[in-house]
Amino acid sequence: MGLLDKHVLDALNAVPLMKDAASGLYSSLEGVASTLKISMPTFYVAGTPKVIHPVLEELAKLPSAAALSKDTVLLSEPMLKLLGSTDLTQPISQELKAVLSHEMHHCSNHTGILLAKFVPIFALPAIALTATYLYDRAQAKKAATPKPEDIERAATETRKELPKDEKGSGFLDNLIYYGKYVAIGVAATAAGLLTARYVSRHFEFAADSFGAGMTDKGAMASALEKVLGTTHDLLASHPKGGIFSRIIGETIQAHPSLTERVANILR
Repeated sequence: MGLLDKHVLDALNAVPLMKDAASGLYSSLEGVASTLKISMPTFYVAGTPKVIHPVLEELAKLPSAAALSKDTVLLSEPMLKLLGSTDLTQPISQELKAVLSHEMHHCSNHTGILLAKFVPIFALPAIALTATYLYDRAQAKKAATPKPEDIERAATETRKELPKDEKGSGFLDNLIYYGKYVAIGVAATAAGLLTARYVSRHFEFAADSFGAGMTDKGAMASALEKVLGTTHDLLASHPKGGIFSRIIGETIQAHPSLTERVANILR
C-alpha cells in the first residue's frame, strides 16, 4: 500500500474488514482471487471522515467501491446496504460479489492501469515537443550551411539596410516560434487526455465483463443500475456547479455511460 492510499484511508476513517468478522465476504471472493491469480486484497469500509468537510461528508454517503492499490479495496457502508450485504459473516449477495470482482480485476491490473492512464498525458507532449525542437534544429543547421552560389552572391552584393517596415520583425518571429510550441504542447496534451480516457473505458468494460463472469450478467447489470442510479439521484439533489457535483460528475464522465456498460455486459 502506498503512502497516498494510507492518507486516503486515514482521512476517510476507513476500518479494515478482518477475516473473522467478514468471513462471508472473503469466502465468497476466494474463487475470484484464484481466477485472477492474485492474493486476496484487504477490504476497508469508509467511516465518518476525520476532517469535517462538505465534500468528504457527501462522498461518504455514496454507494462506492474503489481499488486503491493491488492489495487494497475501499468500499462504503451505503454500498453494502444498497446491495443487500450488511451481515458480512454470511455469503454476500451476487450483486456485491459482481462489484467487488470488478474492483479485484482492477487490483490485478493496477500498475498497468496507472501507466496506461498517465503515461500518454506526459509522454505525448514530451515526444511532440522534442520532435519539433529537433526538426527546428535540423532546419536551422541546414539554413546556416552556405551554398557555393550564396557565397559568390554575397561577395558581389552590397549589404543593404532593412526597410523601415521590417524593423522589429524579430518580436513577431519569436512570437510565432514560441507560439508554435505552445500550440503543439496543448494539442499533444489534449491527445494524451483523450488516449487516457479511451484506456480507462477499456479497463472499465473489461472489469465489468469479468464481474459478470464471476456471477452472472444480470447481477452485474443490476448492481450498476442501482449504484449509478443512486449516485445520479444524489447529484440531482445538489445545486448545479457545486464542488461535490463537479467532482463526482467528472468521475462519472471518465467512465462509459450506464447504457454502454450494460450493453457491453449483456451482449
